[in-house]
Amino acid sequence: MTEDDAQSWTTERFGAEATERLNAFVAMVVEEAPHQNLIAPSTIPTIWDRHVVDSLQLIALAGADTSAKRWLDIGTGGGFPGMVVALVREGPVDLVEPRRRRADFLQL
Repeated sequence: MTEDDAQSWTTERFGAEATERLNAFVAMVVEEAPHQNLIAPSTIPTIWDRHVVDSLQLIALAGADTSAKRWLDIGTGGGFPGMVVALVREGPVDLVEPRRRRADFLQL
């Protein structure tokens, strides 16, 4: 899947507004990644396919009414999958990250 395909896939399933929110988050991750190793440098060119779409696929695995469920991402690191899930759905998502700098980054 190309990066354009990944963004189209996201828009088809979650809408243009969700894709815009994810684009903003992806830009922040790419900017901060060299300072904190949020994702491997080799995956930056494929961040949508490798990280965003992979994270979003968990929503389908969770079942039909995910808005009624509380999500917990332990050791979220750079926000995958927890922040990605939080940006496209309603309902609570808790991110747990023991590294202070990463936790600070995730407090968008």
